[in-house]
Amino acid sequence: MGFRDDHSAHEHMKCSCRKIVKDSEYFQDERFIWPEGYTAVRQFTSVTDPNMCTLYKMEVLRDAESKIRPLFRVTLDNGEQLFKGSTPSDCWDKIYKRIRKIQTSSSDCSGAEGGERIYKSGSDMFGFSNPEVVKLIQGLSKSRLPSKFSTSKLASRRYKDPPVGYRPVRVDWKDLDKCSVCHMDEEYENNLFLQCDKCRMMVHARCYGELEPVDGVLWLCNLCRPGLPTLHHLAAFVLL
Repeated sequence: MGFRDDHSAHEHMKCSCRKIVKDSEYFQDERFIWPEGYTAVRQFTSVTDPNMCTLYKMEVLRDAESKIRPLFRVTLDNGEQLFKGSTPSDCWDKIYKRIRKIQTSSSDCSGAEGGERIYKSGSDMFGFSNPEVVKLIQGLSKSRLPSKFSTSKLASRRYKDPPVGYRPVRVDWKDLDKCSVCHMDEEYENNLFLQCDKCRMMVHARCYGELEPVDGVLWLCNLCRPGLPTLHHLAAFVLL
């Protein structure tokens, strides 16, 4: 999936997205989602000649060392210069610094003076604030809602003190093959497993304070269950 933005020559940009990361909470922040495999190309001031423009290729990769964090990378069209960092701004701050250094040297030689140029943020340069890119990413994720990771974080911040009769449940999203309440992976005749049909969280029925499961009946946990004004926001609370 991709698009081209032809509003102006200097801001000319094209991008493509590959996939929304589901197994890590680090591929997004409060404002943006960063798809793994995202690629964008745009023209901008050259780091070797400030009077010229060149193409910059920007990518969102998975950091090979941590396995769960994104790696942002910017390369020049000729592939000779490489800038990378843990955020979009890490890359572009290095580029801006290089451009300023060359511009300062040029102005010193020519005696010209000029005001300090205000540069866009790294996220803007990558295109994440562009409405077309936002629409592209939303279409890829098929949802405007934050992921289960950020939803869980938001719920835990909002409900530091559980309601009377409830206690918090810590869900390990990487290991859903066991009860998230008692952490046992065995099913018992009088305490069968329930798995949320939306977020896939697994619990024992009695551990979660629910009735025994009924075959063929959709079951949703407190976080995913609609129409419950009190329990709907209790993402990870269970009846005592």
